[in-house]
Amino acid sequence: MFADDTNISTHGDTGNEIQERLNADLENVHQWLLANKLTLNKQKTEYMIIGSRQRISNKIGDPKIELGESEIKRVHKSKTLGVIIDERLSWVDQIQNTVLFKLQLSGSGDLIKKNLVLESVGVDQPSFLNICIVAGCDYLPNVKGVGIVTVTKVVKENANFLKIT
Repeated sequence: MFADDTNISTHGDTGNEIQERLNADLENVHQWLLANKLTLNKQKTEYMIIGSRQRISNKIGDPKIELGESEIKRVHKSKTLGVIIDERLSWVDQIQNTVLFKLQLSGSGDLIKKNLVLESVGVDQPSFLNICIVAGCDYLPNVKGVGIVTVTKVVKENANFLKIT
């Protein structure tokens, strides 16, 4: 088992309560690891607080979570078992990173797995955006006389074809 496969959960009404509980749990894990001659990669260890924006900013704050002498980094989103979870459980990052939505003129749409599209075309996401812009998308006409095959070839051959920032 790898350290990045392990999650510890706790709850609390205040930042101090969460801090005390997590630090106690981490110390127990640390002692167990030492007893079993295992180590924890502290650089890869991180924590996230889940709750509403108001609750996190008003009641929780930014607890100091430590393992030994090392302070654990706080993150606002994390990928666990292939799923991106953010502190508000909004799923926005998961959806943006895994699916495309192609809207039809009729108002209906198609949900497409982004990784399958990128793999089949053989490009990364910025290159795919370049292809979509030049070939035409929902809100822009295509460049006259340039089709999707030509654009894909040009973008694959010229990584900086269009620089999107």
